[in-house]
Amino acid sequence: MVQVLGHDVRLISPQYVKSFVKTNKNDFVDAEVICEAASRPAIRFAAIKSEDQQILCALHRTRQGLVAERTAIMNLLHGFLLEFGVALPVRHAAIRRLTSYLEGLPPAFVALAQRLQGHYTWLSDEIEVLEKTLEQHTRCNESAHRLSAFDYGWL
Repeated sequence: MVQVLGHDVRLISPQYVKSFVKTNKNDFVDAEVICEAASRPAIRFAAIKSEDQQILCALHRTRQGLVAERTAIMNLLHGFLLEFGVALPVRHAAIRRLTSYLEGLPPAFVALAQRLQGHYTWLSDEIEVLEKTLEQHTRCNESAHRLSAFDYGWL
């Protein structure tokens, strides 16, 4: 947006600026350190992302966060069930068939486990929607399409 007004925009990676910090953090010190780092001839600037690249990064990070949350729910259910002596197989299909493992357990725990299962299912559905969105983006984006078609057989 600022580039449209004629300004030369350069992004400095925080790891390069950090070495110039001398005192506690505040806005004035931050601005001084950024100016100091930017004036150095050897400083490397980060590439500016387009809106599409920012959206794609946000989609990937959101999916990654949801996958981590889903894994946490799955581990939580496994731990709770082990406390009751029920060994649940370590697979997503086992969480979907959770009710068959809950027979004979206290009703309060069954209700809690079913709520966790519902949250797990919601997370799985959201992950699936994000994956479809990412897949659609790959089909529409020429660079992404070329990368996905590339043969990595040498790895």
